[in-house]
Amino acid sequence: MVDTAFQFPAPVVPVKDGVYALELFHGPTLAFKDFGGRFMAQSLAAVSEKDGKITILTATSGDTGAAVAHAFHGMDNIKVVILYPKGKISAAGKDVLYAGWQHHYRGD
Repeated sequence: MVDTAFQFPAPVVPVKDGVYALELFHGPTLAFKDFGGRFMAQSLAAVSEKDGKITILTATSGDTGAAVAHAFHGMDNIKVVILYPKGKISAAGKDVLYAGWQHHYRGD
């Protein structure tokens, strides 16, 4: 499950002598939320019944929606509803939300 969720690097890099940072921005949407979203997706896929349907509801004003949409892409038994404030998401942000992932509903 973990190997499937995290198919991207999470390097520990030196900041200064004796200080290191874990880089969490190497996921598919370049947001640290890829880690939580992808782990949640794989966890729910593992425990869901084969014929059961699960609905995930999330709200965003930024990169959460893209991370969740990407994490659940291709999971037919899990539907994702992403809410966002009308007029508060940039055009580029909407493009990421609607980047071909089937789990989305337009809110504008």
